Amino acid sequence: MSRIRPPDGRQDGGRRNRRGRARSATLSTHVVGRTAAVRQAEAETLAPRFPRLFRLLVVALFLIVVFCGAWLCDDAYISFRTADNLVHGYGLRWNVQERVQAYTNPLWTLLFAGVYGVTREAFFTAIFLSITVSVTAVGWFAWKVAETQSAAVLGVLVLTISMAFVDYSTSGLENPLTHLLL
Repeated sequence: MSRIRPPDGRQDGGRRNRRGRARSATLSTHVVGRTAAVRQAEAETLAPRFPRLFRLLVVALFLIVVFCGAWLCDDAYISFRTADNLVHGYGLRWNVQERVQAYTNPLWTLLFAGVYGVTREAFFTAIFLSITVSVTAVGWFAWKVAETQSAAVLGVLVLTISMAFVDYSTSGLENPLTHLLL
């Protein structure tokens, strides 16, 4: 069966717009293009919300895991006693009469001494400071270091299931500050 062609030989039935293009092709391109543009606008509107939400959820999960497993090791009390002596005006030393440096983490000891000077309570101050610095480090990774949402979520989940990272995030030692500075 043969198709009837217009006298000029065109297959579009002779329907042309002002620019000389076939109307059916222009109409279909316009409708498809508009649908794609609407989809693009919707994606751009919704896309910024979900990465923030997923990143926030995994960082909140990390916070819960770290909080539930919070502890202090006995070596941390060396820095605590040194910070206590500093706060009471005796300087950075273990014993008041002896000028011996007993700590190995000066930046963490000074940071702890600053917060301890306000609270005057070592245990909960160390837990609070450790959790705050750890969550700041993980949040920094999730929002500033990771290039994509999937890398951020995967990275934070790996840190969350790492028992070494979680345990030493609240041990009272300088690990949270090291994580933040690295």
